[in-house]
Amino acid sequence: MTLIVAAACKGGIVVAADSQVTMGSVRFTTPKLRRLGPRVIWGSAGDVGTTQVIEHELQKHLGSGVEDASIHDLRHKLLDVVNPVQREALGRWLGSSATNPLRSSFLFAGHTAGHAWIFRINLMGESTIHSPDDFSAIGSGEAFGYLARASLAHYDLPNTDLDLASVLLYRAMADIIRTSAHGLAFPISLGQVTAEGVHLLGEHECQRIERDSNYIGELEAEVVRNVFAETSRRIPPPEPPVPGER
Repeated sequence: MTLIVAAACKGGIVVAADSQVTMGSVRFTTPKLRRLGPRVIWGSAGDVGTTQVIEHELQKHLGSGVEDASIHDLRHKLLDVVNPVQREALGRWLGSSATNPLRSSFLFAGHTAGHAWIFRINLMGESTIHSPDDFSAIGSGEAFGYLARASLAHYDLPNTDLDLASVLLYRAMADIIRTSAHGLAFPISLGQVTAEGVHLLGEHECQRIERDSNYIGELEAEVVRNVFAETSRRIPPPEPPVPGER
């Protein structure tokens, strides 16, 4: 099970991913976010071997020069690399096509030609360019990602600064990992895409974001308790009913 999400915010895009990989009956953790040139982050959900082939092909054909291309031009270049590998993976599978474990989906986030963007290629090779203030998710945990988006709606992420948006998205991902039945795991990988380029956060930076995430949760709980207590003091208790009245 995998979950990779990308959320637009004020100043750029935040990308987050869980770290669990499953191969047969074996589970292990590995970073799922990768860099494509200086201005693009990407991740995949699905077969590890297919991802390795895609990574090689992307670096071979698009490892440089993508920073000057708009997403509308990059769309065709990315599909020209990804779709043939997807078709090859489908052809390699010897079992039922309905349960092909070699299928993979891909999520790209970049800031090229002066514009931020999110781009998704699904399991069947179909692609979507998301608007600059949008959100996208891939993986077998994809539905959890959209629940996370709903849980953050009141923060208005498109108008939230990059650093705070990173903390909020981390917090939502952590809640998902703690409550999902299986298949998602810590640590959470984070990446930021801005006009200055790509930044994949290191271990110490993610630990700081985790501390900030926990602190926000404590503050929210305290505010809610205080507001509720204040409201309770202001509202008088209901009058007791008069005997004989309805």
